[in-house]
Amino acid sequence: MWALLLPAALYSAFSDLGQAWAVLPASSVLAFILFGVDELAMQLEEPFSILPMQAFCDQIKDAAETLAVLTDEELDACYKIKPNTYYRYVKK
Repeated sequence: MWALLLPAALYSAFSDLGQAWAVLPASSVLAFILFGVDELAMQLEEPFSILPMQAFCDQIKDAAETLAVLTDEELDACYKIKPNTYYRYVKK
């Protein structure tokens, strides 16, 4: 809304200088700068919006759910460790 009304606000200042034709270019440049600052502020507020964080979280959730339903035998087969041998490594 502000960018739409900017030419009306600048018209009187530019017409006093005798350069009413410069209202539209000046309005365009000012709007471009202000929209750029607004976009920069949004990126600073939420810097990770460009990363696919939802996809990362979904993959972690799926992996955790898969591990939660596996039995000890299936887990041992996945890691190729004989049953009860990993406790020796933990106790040291």
